Amino acid sequence: VDGHRGDSDRQARAQRCDAGHVHALLGFGSSAADDDVFDFGGTVEVGGLTVRPGDLVHGDCHGVQTVPLEIADKVPAAAREIRQRRQNLVGLRRSAGFTLDKLRQTIRDTAVSYQESK
Repeated sequence: VDGHRGDSDRQARAQRCDAGHVHALLGFGSSAADDDVFDFGGTVEVGGLTVRPGDLVHGDCHGVQTVPLEIADKVPAAAREIRQRRQNLVGLRRSAGFTLDKLRQTIRDTAVSYQESK
């Protein structure tokens, strides 16, 4: 199995994700011809997700979810931290000095670092 190809496939799928996908998930049509506004400003349920007026909604290729406003300002930093941890693991995996022991230790260190940051 070519792990690098898997990353490329994942990146290609992510690049295809755009606002149209999110609109489709939220139930918005892609054409004015099939959009009928019959109400606004109320609570709706879309695909099992309840969305209320004022909710912060995040959507991408993987789905749509609401983000509690109390933690919204913390999301960007948490996302950067997750991305950095992933890049560290991918970098290790691609390095000439890769071993399973190094991978296990990096995962342990990451878990400890994560627990300390809570």
